[in-house]
Amino acid sequence: MYADMKWFQLQVTKLKRDVEENGLSVIVFADWYNVAVMQEIKFYDQNTHRWWIPETGGANIPAINDLLYPNWGVAFSDEVRNGQFTLGQHAPVIFASGTTLTR
Repeated sequence: MYADMKWFQLQVTKLKRDVEENGLSVIVFADWYNVAVMQEIKFYDQNTHRWWIPETGGANIPAINDLLYPNWGVAFSDEVRNGQFTLGQHAPVIFASGTTLTR
């Protein structure tokens, strides 16, 4: 998926109907998308003899936000986070990298 990827209106309409009328639950595990970080992790490709910069981060957050925000007011940020957290009585969970909700 590239940052300029667009959703087909039929996809958006079906998902919106399935969520709002048919009770479909949607869960999104969003990795990260941050232009500054992508530029920092550029690498030199020995095969092409060129520097490569990723087209997208770990996830295409701009495209996900294009779907979620207009329909349900949910949006992810461009922050890249890591760490660990605890859920109830369970052992700590390692969160290697991902993003946060901004709305």
